[in-house]
Amino acid sequence: MNSIRRRLLHGLLLGIALSSALTGVLVYRHVRGELDELYNAHLQQLAGLLVAQLDGRAPPAARTPAAGTAPAWSEEHYLIQTWERSGRLLDASVPVAGLDAASVPLQAAPGLHVRRLDHESWRIFRADGEHLLVQVAQPEHARRGAIGETSLSILLPLLLQMPLLVLLALGAVRRGLRPLDRLQQAIAQRQPEALTPLDSAAVAAELQPLVRTLNALLARLDRALQQQRHFVADAAHELRTPIAALQLQLDLLARAPGAAERERAQAELGRGIRRTTELIGQ
Repeated sequence: MNSIRRRLLHGLLLGIALSSALTGVLVYRHVRGELDELYNAHLQQLAGLLVAQLDGRAPPAARTPAAGTAPAWSEEHYLIQTWERSGRLLDASVPVAGLDAASVPLQAAPGLHVRRLDHESWRIFRADGEHLLVQVAQPEHARRGAIGETSLSILLPLLLQMPLLVLLALGAVRRGLRPLDRLQQAIAQRQPEALTPLDSAAVAAELQPLVRTLNALLARLDRALQQQRHFVADAAHELRTPIAALQLQLDLLARAPGAAERERAQAELGRGIRRTTELIGQ
C-alpha cells in the first residue's frame, strides 16, 4: 500500500543511517589521524628530552644492549638508541624480548621517518645533539590497538544514539501526521446528509488546501442535491395532474349509463394513459 507514513519513515531512517555512517567514518578517520600525530609528537618529545639530558654528559662507553622483558609491543614501549655522531651504536633500551637493537638502523637525517623493516612499518624519530644522536622507534602495530580502541570508544556514543534517533523519527512522523488522522476521523464521523463546510481554521496550514477543496466539493454536491430535490418536486407536480384526470375518466367510465357512453369513456381513458406514459418517458 502506498503509505505517506511508511515513505516518511523510510526516508528518515535512511537519512539517519547514511548520516550516521558518514559521520562515523569521518570521526573515525579524524580521531585516528589525531592520535597518530599525538604518538608522533610523543616520539619527538621523548627523543628531544633524552638528547638534551645525555648530550651534556661525557660520552658513554659502548655496551651491549640488555634484552627486553616484555612479551609483545604496546603503545607504551619504545626502542631508544644512543649513537655516536660517527654512526656507532653506543646503547639501546630494548623493551620487547627477542628484538635486536641493531635491527633498526640510524636514519640518514634528523626528524620523523617511516621505514619498512622486516616486513613491518616503523615510526622513527632522530634527534641530534652536539656529541650524541638519540633515536626513538616504535612499530606501527604497537600503537594501532590503542588507536583503534580509543577511536571505537569515541564512536560508541554515536552508535548508541541511533536507536534514540529512530525513536525520535517515529514520534515525529506520528505527531506530524496526527492532524491528517483527525481530519480523516472528522470526515468519517459525518452523516451522509451533513454537507456543511469543514472548519479550515482548525487544521494545519499544509492541510488547508485539501480542506478548501473538500469544502468546494461539498458545496457542489449540496447544489446538485438541491437541484435533484427541485426536479423531483417538479416531476411530482407534473404527474399529479394527468393522474387526477385518469381518475376522473375512470369515474366517468364507471358511471356510464349505456354502451356508447362507456366506449367514449374508455377511449378517453386510453388517450389519457398514453399521454401520461409519454410524460413519464419525457
